Amino acid sequence: MKIELRKLRVDKRLSEETMCYSAEIWIDNARAFLAGNRGHGGPDHFDQVGTVSLADVEAWLAKTRRPRVAYGLTMKHDLEMEVSDLMIEAEQIATIRRRMKTNVVTIEGEQVYTYSLKGRPVSDVVASIRRSKPNVVVVNEAGDVALSTAVKLLLDAARKAEGSAAL
Repeated sequence: MKIELRKLRVDKRLSEETMCYSAEIWIDNARAFLAGNRGHGGPDHFDQVGTVSLADVEAWLAKTRRPRVAYGLTMKHDLEMEVSDLMIEAEQIATIRRRMKTNVVTIEGEQVYTYSLKGRPVSDVVASIRRSKPNVVVVNEAGDVALSTAVKLLLDAARKAEGSAAL
């Protein structure tokens, strides 16, 4: 099951206790739910518009996603958590794209680094990096797959740090 968010709109000004957003949830390239949260601390709402039921999606997520442990609590992975993860991923992609305007972003092993351009051409900074690190992946040049990989590495590192901080 491929779950995607489309037409995501986040209004941080209205987000008080939870994220205020609206979005379409697409499953296997078909619109399945209209989703949202008003930002006042309540749960997300999912209005079914396709043929896939919320119960089917949550059963699939329970089988394919690991529960999260935070602060000694174990939480099953449900659609609300999946949407939250997708929103965080979308925000990270936007952040890295903005950062690439003034920095070179690289993947070096399992780490993501940024190198400031400081008015220099991207090609000069990339050439300098490659002289000392020939196996580096330059996200600015490598496209969406490298961007997704960088986001995954950053989010995995954040989750590991969050998990160890909870201990």
